[in-house]
Amino acid sequence: MTELTEVPFKPREIKQWARDELKDNFDKFLELARQVHSKARPNEELHWKDRLVALIPESDFEMYDRAVIHFTGGPLEDISVLDGIVGSFVKDGMILVKTDGYWACIGS
Repeated sequence: MTELTEVPFKPREIKQWARDELKDNFDKFLELARQVHSKARPNEELHWKDRLVALIPESDFEMYDRAVIHFTGGPLEDISVLDGIVGSFVKDGMILVKTDGYWACIGS
């Protein structure tokens, strides 16, 4: 019979974000999304509940992801790995991300 060895469990530490910090991070993300949106549709205003696409520093992904989940109900998805036009749009250290937005994730 094999004897089991006890291994201590160490949960991975997850950064907890305060609501004010989440709001500030979401506002920064929304401004980045508005920059991308204004290039694609210059005459249309982007609402925070719409589908959001932004070019962000890869190192800030977790920070923006937590804020976007908190306010829209859906996570960020890295779409910079797509071939074609998206690949040429992304610069070193930056990634293109999207979220379906509040209306798609939560509803009206």
